[in-house]
Amino acid sequence: MKNRRQFEHMMNAIDDRYLEEAAAAKKKAPVMKWVLPMAAGLCLVLGLSMLFRDRVAPEAGQDEVSLQEQIALQEQIAPPQELPPVTEPVASVEEEPAETGLNEAAELLYESAGRGESASTEFTANGAEYVCVAAPAAEMQEGISWRVESLSMNLSVSGAETTVSWSGTEDGMTWNLTSTAPQEEVLTTAREILLFGGLDVAVAPEGAEQIRYNVLEVEGLVAAETSFVLDGLEYTFRMAPTYAVGDDYEDLSGIVISGKAAESNVGWCPAKIYVSEDGAGKILWLDVVPGLVYSLSMPEGSDAERLQQMAETVFSPAQGEVG
Repeated sequence: MKNRRQFEHMMNAIDDRYLEEAAAAKKKAPVMKWVLPMAAGLCLVLGLSMLFRDRVAPEAGQDEVSLQEQIALQEQIAPPQELPPVTEPVASVEEEPAETGLNEAAELLYESAGRGESASTEFTANGAEYVCVAAPAAEMQEGISWRVESLSMNLSVSGAETTVSWSGTEDGMTWNLTSTAPQEEVLTTAREILLFGGLDVAVAPEGAEQIRYNVLEVEGLVAAETSFVLDGLEYTFRMAPTYAVGDDYEDLSGIVISGKAAESNVGWCPAKIYVSEDGAGKILWLDVVPGLVYSLSMPEGSDAERLQQMAETVFSPAQGEVG
């Protein structure tokens, strides 16, 4: 009660002018009721806009999709066009000169030889490299020597290199052909060069195929060999100079066939024919006057008649005629 009396006393002590001013101010207070809610609303809108700035309004029936997800989806549907690749300049490559073949080399050599000039050329034949030199009165290397009509021929081997030499051609040149190819390959290539000049050291019938030329030592003799195929059958023809006389002459065939020989003749030369049960066969003959011994053999498919006919076909007497 005491406090109440004191409160009433204090209130009565207040000047009425102050009480009127306080009442007037109270009537203006409702204006703040609109300001504060508006400020709060603006803050709320700004906050929500910051919170959902990466969101876009989904279409009806769709879930909410972020802006980044929408961009990624658009890139998958329509990927950006790629720029055409940059074409770098191609470095220029110098082409290797074409390899010289046998025919080009032979033509060059014969042209120079026809003028009496020395010539040398490199060429490739059957995958092997060759060097051929033609020079007047050049020396031949030491080796196996033989003659084919007017030609003097020589075969020498030094390490991995084989050299075939020949002279006696109309141009007066001595030719040397060298290669690391097998001996038979070098001799066959030499034959092809000679063919270019119109000479043939091989002996094969017309129509023969796979003609190969070789020189080898058989029975202590230097034998020139020509192998060929005719009508699907293989033949090997060999000839060599000999000092033999009579019936005891060398067998150049290299084929051993037991049994008694059938007597025959090739031209005027007595001949012996052997045929085995498995079809291998050979015919041997000797031309006494020039001192040449011959053999013709077949590894299979032979008979006495076929051997006789082929021997007469390939035999060319050194005398130039058959008596």
